[in-house]
Order: sequence, then structure tokens, then C-alpha cells
Amino acid sequence: MLMTAGETGNCVEHRVQASGQSCVDSCLIPHPFSTVADFQAFDTVLDDDKKEVLKCELLRCGGDTTVEFIGRVMKKLMTNEVGLKYSLWGFRNNINFSKTAAWEIRLCPSNGSTPEKAIEKSVSEWFRHSGDRIKQQNNKLLIKPSGSTSTN
Repeated sequence: MLMTAGETGNCVEHRVQASGQSCVDSCLIPHPFSTVADFQAFDTVLDDDKKEVLKCELLRCGGDTTVEFIGRVMKKLMTNEVGLKYSLWGFRNNINFSKTAAWEIRLCPSNGSTPEKAIEKSVSEWFRHSGDRIKQQNNKLLIKPSGSTSTN
């Protein structure tokens, strides 16, 4: 089931009526998961109610394009280091993200006209480029404020 960002208001309304607490008031993900074990533990406790709250929370990530939206969602879910261990379909000895409860949510940015294939490609690419983002982060840490690079 695809849920669009336009449905966020309905989602919040539904959660307020059902539990007295809105999605805005609850936070299932206080920070990105930094270990596979933490993400898997979180994923195993996602029942239908928690999936609904998670949908609301992730739809608030926003983004102008599918790639930007998915990037923001994935960045909220897990660190790049955890992303290295996953692939959408579990290829190359990675963990299969498509078998997770988090994937079942199937978020769709903007008006819902985004094909599922575009979402799948964006998620796959996010996992594929996790290592590149880690290298980029490490390179930024090596650069001193004066502009010279560290030789350590």
C-alpha cells in the first residue's frame, strides 16, 4: 500500500482519534539506527499501529523529488554504516531490506503518482552509495579548518 505525503494530515487525524496522541507528538525514531542489531530489533516490534505512526513520521521528511524524499527517509532510519550491510533485495551477501516491516510501509512522496519502480530504484541507490557517503564524511573530517589536509 502506498501512502502519499498528501495523506499526512489524514494520518495525523486518524492517530489522534485512535490513540489520543498524534504522530507529531510521538517519535519512534529519535535518531538513525547505528547498528544492524538495533534496526532489526526496532523492525521486529513494528506492529500495524506502530507502522502507521512510522508512516506519519517518515512522510514528514519531505523532499522535492523521489530521490531526495527517499534519501531523507533512509537517513532518518539508519546510518550509512548500517546501510552498507543492506540492499533492497539482499544481493551480494547483504541483508534483504525488502523483507523488513519498514519496507512494507511503502512510502510514496508528493501526490502518489510516483511509480513503485522509481521508489525501489531510489532505495537501491541509497544503499549502493552508503560507502561513498562514508568516504565523503571521512574526507571532510580530515580537512582542517585552515583548509590544509591532515597527514596523520
